[in-house]
Amino acid sequence: MERGGAGAAGVAVGIDLGTVSATVAVFREGRCETLPNAEGSPTTPCVVSFAEDGRILVGEAARRRALSHPQRTVVSAKRHLGSGRTVTVDGEVYTAEEICGHILAKIKRDAEARLGAPVTAAVLTVPAHFSELGRRATRQAARRAGLEVLRIVNEPTAAAFAYDHSRLWDREWDDTTLLVVHFGGGTFDVSLIAVGDGVVDVLATCGDNALGGDDWDAALAAHLAAGRGNSPAALTRLTDAAERAKTDLSSRSETEIDLPYLYPATATEGPLHLRETLTRATFQAVTADLLARCEGPLRKVFADAGLPTEVTRVVLVGGSARMPAVRDLVTRVVGPRARLHHLPGELVAHGAALQAAVLRGLYRTTLLSDVTPLSLGIGTKGGTVRRLIERNTDIPTRRTERFETVDPDTESLRIPVCQGESDLLADNVLLGHVTITDLGRAAFGKPIDVTFDLDASAELVIRVRHPVTGREHRFSF
Repeated sequence: MERGGAGAAGVAVGIDLGTVSATVAVFREGRCETLPNAEGSPTTPCVVSFAEDGRILVGEAARRRALSHPQRTVVSAKRHLGSGRTVTVDGEVYTAEEICGHILAKIKRDAEARLGAPVTAAVLTVPAHFSELGRRATRQAARRAGLEVLRIVNEPTAAAFAYDHSRLWDREWDDTTLLVVHFGGGTFDVSLIAVGDGVVDVLATCGDNALGGDDWDAALAAHLAAGRGNSPAALTRLTDAAERAKTDLSSRSETEIDLPYLYPATATEGPLHLRETLTRATFQAVTADLLARCEGPLRKVFADAGLPTEVTRVVLVGGSARMPAVRDLVTRVVGPRARLHHLPGELVAHGAALQAAVLRGLYRTTLLSDVTPLSLGIGTKGGTVRRLIERNTDIPTRRTERFETVDPDTESLRIPVCQGESDLLADNVLLGHVTITDLGRAAFGKPIDVTFDLDASAELVIRVRHPVTGREHRFSF
């Protein structure tokens, strides 16, 4: 019998690749276990630094260099997965997928050292509102690290899966609807999830991929730097101090910021030391506009599910969800009767490990049912969009629609594929094109069948069939 998903195929783990840090877990002996890294920590900083001697440092070693070598150190790469953005160090260009690949490679090595067995496969988690481009880039990063991707799971869904497994509520609450709020360093996600009768069923999901704790840190750092300059070294120190102040103010009403020699001496002035008492009220005033952006997804997820904004249980996951202002906002939206449970961040990795065990046949107690966060469609004549799969559709799913060619000289087709909610192609995310070149002139005015297949990881396969010729073309996204 396999242990922890091990065997000839190696071990399958669950990985929560966060914006700020990553966690890896394995399911064995009937429970989930977080695997510490080589430094003995349950989390690995998602930081990569390029040393002058050519070494690539990952994790804590890279994080320590962020203050002294900010221009050679990359943080928060996950926020740019699928965006095409790059960084250049010593003339070498690196994509976000490459940076995250280095992080996942370290996680894989450290997990293998802990388990004493090769780690060959993983279930990875992503923000619920991640685009198809972001999911594709996550798979590419994992493959760079030598990992087979068994499935991509939305972070709130993974948290609910682990929550159900751990039985953290009384038995009378076995059948309930949870609001799961996952708020990390880079993204804000909310999902309504029905839990009970051995099923974790996502009803609706919503979120903001450009909103996370990093934005609170940046806003506070900018406030502290006002009128004092913005050198890269100073800004890095200010951001680090802002993150620590944010954490302090989650449990205290005020905190001290002390940054000696923040700015070097000039010809007319001595070095600048920053010493300031920061209150929670000031911090909340500085970041009020960011908090306001959280309310829309919280209300929209109920509207999408067709439910009133009332639940009795709220699961909060992620360090940013500890901010009192966030908890107050959630209570204001769902009502005072809701019980708020702030759970460890490792819960997401545990949910991924459980799903890995399910896919390896080691755990079958609970069925996981998810939804697609964004609509998928194709561009049509006039720059409009025909959506084939609507957001919050249960996955896996398949949709087929028939179209007709409209140009008399059509012998080929180049069909844009997009993701988003706008009726205009230009306002959505372009995923790519499917190109067909062998239709023949007889194709004019004839039907073309377009099929979208979306699997449980929200991985898209498109099939285009021309009934006249019988030819079918398959495209993976």
